[in-house]
Amino acid sequence: MKRKAVSFHGPDRREPPRVVRLRILGTTDLHMNILGFNYSRDKPEPRTGLAAASVLIERLRDDAENALLFDNGDFLQGTPLADYLALRRRPFPGEAHPAIAAMNILRYDAATLGNHDFDYGLDFLTTVIADAQHPVVSANVVRRRGAAPEQDRTLVPPFALLERRLRDGSGAAITLRIGVLGLAPPTLVRFGPPELAERIGTRDIVEAAAGWVPKLREAGADLVIALAHTGIGAQQHSPGMENAALPLARVDGIDAMLIGHTHRQFPSPNYAGLGGVDTERGTIEGTPAVMAGSNGTHIGVIDLTLRREGPGWRADGAQAAVLPVPDQPDPHHARVYSRNLRRDHTAIRTHLDRRIGWVDGPLHSYFALLGIAPATQLALRLQRSAAAEFLRDTQWRRICPCSLPPPRPRPAASAGR
Repeated sequence: MKRKAVSFHGPDRREPPRVVRLRILGTTDLHMNILGFNYSRDKPEPRTGLAAASVLIERLRDDAENALLFDNGDFLQGTPLADYLALRRRPFPGEAHPAIAAMNILRYDAATLGNHDFDYGLDFLTTVIADAQHPVVSANVVRRRGAAPEQDRTLVPPFALLERRLRDGSGAAITLRIGVLGLAPPTLVRFGPPELAERIGTRDIVEAAAGWVPKLREAGADLVIALAHTGIGAQQHSPGMENAALPLARVDGIDAMLIGHTHRQFPSPNYAGLGGVDTERGTIEGTPAVMAGSNGTHIGVIDLTLRREGPGWRADGAQAAVLPVPDQPDPHHARVYSRNLRRDHTAIRTHLDRRIGWVDGPLHSYFALLGIAPATQLALRLQRSAAAEFLRDTQWRRICPCSLPPPRPRPAASAGR
């Protein structure tokens, strides 16, 4: 790693021996935004996506003595391109899924799973993450529950123990063992595909963390980072809560947290006045934490100071921030990702540009609750027609004797997209 260390929140300064400054970088809720392209509007969004964010990631790495990069989940679903890849190209023989390929290029150190990563089914997810060149961890998504969290049979490893050669304040090389724990919203089974409930289960976030963090310490972790796909919610813990960042921060042994799920940013003034939260330094219940919004528009940064204490290390100060991607990203990075994705990117744009019909009046949903909204009426008629076709040769055909009427002639003056 480079010897020059520049803090994003202060001037360059040399640290004494036995002190290590570690920069933790994080993305969250990327939702398959890689190229920074809005497929609904068919136009680029330059400050969105991992291609644009990669410029800032590399810059923040270059300016740090020591740096690690993590993803906090919900990377696999969220754009028409994601749907296209899941439905048209399953699995991916001889190549990694574009989301994983991009993470491999950027040399992520570890990642966890979010609830939407399960949207295309368990088999698709496990096929995709098998190509990751970094650990993918989750401590509370289980194939079989045990009597305690540490006795569960988890879907993926509950944690990873990373050994990294870093530089201390004097420039000397030291080895640090970094424990990385993954956590997902327990509600993912309830709202995911029906097959999930038959194949996996979940544990409470705080319960799982309390069980696995001591195991990480026993395994030799000098530092524990929680990749928690959960937002900032109630202060009091309740079993199975979805946004559990506050009670999670009180679990003994966690040194830093990357959070997400709600697509919001922390630290930010939006959380000012909330008990246990310091929006200036970026701490929750005294634990450094960062939440980097969504879609790759921001990068979360925690600058952590570690001090040698006997045979181990302890966190001794931190500053967190959320930084926006630059307005003018380096075009080289965009070309790198475009080259990997050009075929699929072009295919989904062509698919979305196909004409499937026409309407001769405005579509809106203003009066949907009254049952007279043209947009919802059209959607329901199409659903009934599809159901009728599906049931046509079955014993249930009589329950849906419906189909759309023959289309009317299209007006000569009507224009396509």
